[in-house]
Amino acid sequence: MDSSHGQFPWTVPVDSSRGQFPWTVPVDSSRGQFPWTVPMDSSRGQFPWTVPMDSSRGQFPWTVPMDSSRGQFPWTVPMDSSRGQFPWTVPMDSSRGQFPWTVPMDSSRGQFPWTVPMDSSRGQFPWTVPMDSSRGQFPWTVPMDSSRGQFPWTVPMDSSRGQFPWTVPMDSSRGQFPWTVPMDSSRGQFPWTVPMDSSRGQFPWTVPMDSSRGQFPWTVPMDSSRGQFPWTVPMDSSRGQFPWTVPMDSSRGQFPWTVPMDSSHGQFPWTVPVDSSRGQFPWTVPVDSSRGQFPWTVPVDRSHLSSALQPRPARGLWEPGNWVQGYL
Repeated sequence: MDSSHGQFPWTVPVDSSRGQFPWTVPVDSSRGQFPWTVPMDSSRGQFPWTVPMDSSRGQFPWTVPMDSSRGQFPWTVPMDSSRGQFPWTVPMDSSRGQFPWTVPMDSSRGQFPWTVPMDSSRGQFPWTVPMDSSRGQFPWTVPMDSSRGQFPWTVPMDSSRGQFPWTVPMDSSRGQFPWTVPMDSSRGQFPWTVPMDSSRGQFPWTVPMDSSRGQFPWTVPMDSSRGQFPWTVPMDSSRGQFPWTVPMDSSRGQFPWTVPMDSSHGQFPWTVPVDSSRGQFPWTVPVDSSRGQFPWTVPVDRSHLSSALQPRPARGLWEPGNWVQGYL
């Protein structure tokens, strides 16, 4: 730990035969950044993403590309609390058709332009749809060839509420990707979900935003046969809080944790218990940027472990130049 930066990187890989789940969470107390990545086994599809946060602007960009053999789905969603902007892009594998678009939102104007071009070899579908509350509804659909994946969606707008829901399911043989993004101009909410084909693992989540508070909760559970990974990341711009949880399938070990952050204190508590059949690893790591303290505990369930695998519980403080680790 470098007291000048307050960085906290770590990784938690899981058995590659079941899918890899390493990630890192460095934090810079001067900016309150929280990037991390969670790639999944490439044989089932990759799902890395990052979520850095800059407390001075409240930005939340991230990307979630999928295995290129099944179609790529990266996107970003930065948020500027002073303007309430939500641009993002979702291009798909160019061999099956590209679907990038952006949806910036300016709470003072309620504009929603975006574009969705398709593979030029099959026909182009670019367009923009700015929303003027005095003009009304904008529904449409754009299905793609069913042999490569279907991409119908609708975007109706209700001037009294400014809603923009739509869905984009993909061919079930390659994985489904429907989602919705309704917007309520009085609150600036943007929830959506993106479940994947259950044969490869499900990845639904939601990201509603309330411009008065700047909240960003979401969940991403995975198919229970491979491990569940739901979590939430609400953000309150007045405090800069970032709690979330990521439990995994109990048959392989559970990994829930939370990381709320209060910019006035720079606190980072979390927990990571593991399936008792393999040993439990809960801990908390609150940090006070004025002192740089990192107390934690790592109790382990020894009842199921051999003497060669006896864990060593760790207690103490992480301070500049001084830390204690517990490990198997």
